[in-house]
Amino acid sequence: QEAVHQFKYKGKTGLGREIIREYLKRYGKNIEDFSPDIVTFIPLHPYREWKRGYNQSYIIAEEISKFLKTKIYTGIRRIKNTKQQVGLNKKERRKNIKGVFALRKKSKECLKYKKILLVDDVFTTGATSEECGNILKKAGARELALFTISRRHL
Repeated sequence: QEAVHQFKYKGKTGLGREIIREYLKRYGKNIEDFSPDIVTFIPLHPYREWKRGYNQSYIIAEEISKFLKTKIYTGIRRIKNTKQQVGLNKKERRKNIKGVFALRKKSKECLKYKKILLVDDVFTTGATSEECGNILKKAGARELALFTISRRHL
């Protein structure tokens, strides 16, 4: 839990890469068995990413993409800068995240009929990944799976 916190909030990107590489050494077969066509990730709002200096979900997705030797899809955008989900209950999280994601128009076509692995850093209630997954399904994704490095309970 502390390592994930250091990775997410304290700029320890090397630690994050080590966490995911170790996971892939031990359990990468599970992801290989799903055999996604595309790996994608939960985007941060551009301001938050600029302030933090990186997107931890992108770093995880990048490592998985290298491991699978597959494409990483960067076409999901966060179009609203919402308050952080930390400290919100399940109902507040759903409301906070509603309608914040969109796909880049020119890239929607590459999602049709694809198996997609959606990457998030921490799973709490699933509100963020569900909202993001819904836009991928609407774009025609054939199958979706979610990968996170941690589970947090409210």
